[in-house]
Amino acid sequence: MLAAALTVWCMYVCVAAKVAKTRQLADVGVGPAAAHLSDDDYEQHIEELKRAANERNPSVTHVKQLLRESYANRREWMRNLAMLDVQNILEKFPCLQQGKYVSYDLRNNIIIY
Repeated sequence: MLAAALTVWCMYVCVAAKVAKTRQLADVGVGPAAAHLSDDDYEQHIEELKRAANERNPSVTHVKQLLRESYANRREWMRNLAMLDVQNILEKFPCLQQGKYVSYDLRNNIIIY
């Protein structure tokens, strides 16, 4: 069930990003995560998210902050994937295996048109 929810989330993010790009509104209307991180900061966020996924009791607040801050970069990365592959996404962002983080991303980073 989680894989299905993640697949729907991925499809939504990709479609929304493509619509935003065609409307030239790539970062307008994106919740609190509109700004892109620098490449270095984005890579640091990915590493921190991977570390948190391996911790016994990660800080949920910190993981949510990292997800919020990296959303625009993650959306662009997913939009540029040759093929939307849930396994590839989960390898890069293992915290998304937990439904609470997928749900958080959907609730807090939805593009409104």
